[in-house]
Amino acid sequence: MPCLTAAMTRVMTLRPAQRFLMGANGRRFVEEKYSLAKIADQWEQLYTQLLRNHPTPREEAETRPITRPAFAAVVAPDESASSSAGETSGP
Repeated sequence: MPCLTAAMTRVMTLRPAQRFLMGANGRRFVEEKYSLAKIADQWEQLYTQLLRNHPTPREEAETRPITRPAFAAVVAPDESASSSAGETSGP
């Protein structure tokens, strides 16, 4: 904590022009390193690298056979309506 106290005391004793210059330099640093365009470029590079190095889920899915679960049988809507009305279907 003594180092932080000393640094803050030093900044508070700077002349206004020096404080202004320090603030301007800090702002320029943040704008250069963390601008929206810079961050978007970094995300684009990351996604490009990931897509290049790893197959997409769609490509993996295309190589697997499609299977349907056993419980996927569906009753047609007209069959359920006719059975509730007391009608029988079939021979």
